[in-house]
Amino acid sequence: MLKALADLERHMLLDPSVGGAKGIPDLVTQVNRLLHNNDPRWAQMPDDPQYVGGLLFTYMMSNPIPGALKEFVDTDERIANLVFYYKDHQGETIRRAIHSAKQWIADNEGRVEGLSIRLAGGTIGVIAAQNEAAFETNLWVLPLVFLLIFLFVTFFYSSLMAGVMMFGAMLFATTLTYGYMGLAAMGINSNTVPIIAVGVGIGIDYSIYMMDRIRAEMVAARTSPLRCAAPSTPRAWPSASPPSP
Repeated sequence: MLKALADLERHMLLDPSVGGAKGIPDLVTQVNRLLHNNDPRWAQMPDDPQYVGGLLFTYMMSNPIPGALKEFVDTDERIANLVFYYKDHQGETIRRAIHSAKQWIADNEGRVEGLSIRLAGGTIGVIAAQNEAAFETNLWVLPLVFLLIFLFVTFFYSSLMAGVMMFGAMLFATTLTYGYMGLAAMGINSNTVPIIAVGVGIGIDYSIYMMDRIRAEMVAARTSPLRCAAPSTPRAWPSASPPSP
């Protein structure tokens, strides 16, 4: 089990964005090294499980405070904590970290009996969970928003053409938005989804303002008594000569 965790740690450390890691494999190897005169050759994982238990007991008993192993394992020694420290929290770093971890889990989790890897919290984990939820939700929310816009506009204006015009305008603007995000390598995450939603909301508001203004002008044109018609008979315009005395 510990060798599998050590292999996971080595796999994750291949990412240049990882600055370091902390877990029980590091603790066991370092205690093993210290008990052999700090010889670097002993910084390795022992093959004997009882020897590993002895190393953990030695570390726990030599610690001045109780609960020295709580940051590495639980009290029943059934759950181990493996922490990775990243240099930044950018979207590409988060996606690469989650992909790397899931790749190792898919390839190695079933090879060790009883081993189960779960992606926990931390800044990277929380942001990754938010991004995944935002991406999955966005696949459903945006089409439903467009459908509701089309239905409500068609109903309130009693015009299928008005609904089509609104839907077409918003679809065109949103397509350009996602196209630019793809060219700029911007992912759909908890930061970009609210901006897209605000853009759709403001866009449909101004579209409704313009549509309502167009309808008001059309109604005014049909009901206004003023008409711009050409005169039926020519008029006699006054002469430019001065009047007679």
